[in-house]
Amino acid sequence: YRVAWLLLNGWYYPKIVNQIDLLDKWPPPKKYRHDEWLAWTQADQAVNEVLLSYCNKMRSRLRDSINSSIAEEFRQSTDVADGLLWRLRSEETRAFKECIALAKTVGTPSSDVREIKVGDGLPIDD
Repeated sequence: YRVAWLLLNGWYYPKIVNQIDLLDKWPPPKKYRHDEWLAWTQADQAVNEVLLSYCNKMRSRLRDSINSSIAEEFRQSTDVADGLLWRLRSEETRAFKECIALAKTVGTPSSDVREIKVGDGLPIDD
């Protein structure tokens, strides 16, 4: 995704191919030690915004897909399948909360940077 952002915003350079390990690292380092640090920081912010949006959306979907009475039924159920489903749902909720918290610590919103949306031809699905 960051490579696509760099391409889209005119920051791509062939040496990126040799830096894939650094591009694959998340969360990104606080400070880059190469000449293209500004572009990479902006790409990081764009990726972070996409991640934050996705995690917020998925957490909302989880929250909106069940009401308190059904949740209580799952919690008190003695059925093994119900227990497994409830634990899975709890783990998903925890994972998306942690995702949101991490995204909030990684960067600040980038208002001056062109935002890449799913419809821009990048293979990012819900």
